[in-house]
Amino acid sequence: AYEIVSRDWSSDVCSSDLPPGQITMVYELNHQIRTVAMDKPTPTYEDLIAFPFYNGHSYGHFEGDTLVVETRGFNEKTFLDATGAPHTDMLLTTERIRKISANQLEDIVTIHDPDYYTRDFQVRFTYNLRNNIRLEDYVCGEKHRDISNIPGVRRP
Repeated sequence: AYEIVSRDWSSDVCSSDLPPGQITMVYELNHQIRTVAMDKPTPTYEDLIAFPFYNGHSYGHFEGDTLVVETRGFNEKTFLDATGAPHTDMLLTTERIRKISANQLEDIVTIHDPDYYTRDFQVRFTYNLRNNIRLEDYVCGEKHRDISNIPGVRRP
């Protein structure tokens, strides 16, 4: 089973069928793939620091109808957001993903990085179910529906 959900600038497919024990998220933007190992203990910082990933290492479980995903082990080439907010290798994110209506998902992300930030903070995303789109090829610089409405975006 899969669903296409969307923000204004990207599309995601979430699948929990194959392989068993994992959720896979495929992002149209930059062809990124993120896997969430389900119902396995989150490794320690020491276990993950030797193998950092752009999207970190994610481990999840359900608490009722909410998917809780802890991610750590991000590499030093990543940022927290599009403005370039930094982090250290101690970054831990905790996401709480749940349906808030028949057509919407809510993702509340808690950022924990005691080596860089003085306190934890949260960001909230909502995703709309969209059956009228499909994942497409993404090449930087080409016209895409995800950036077509952003003022000032230059096109070749």
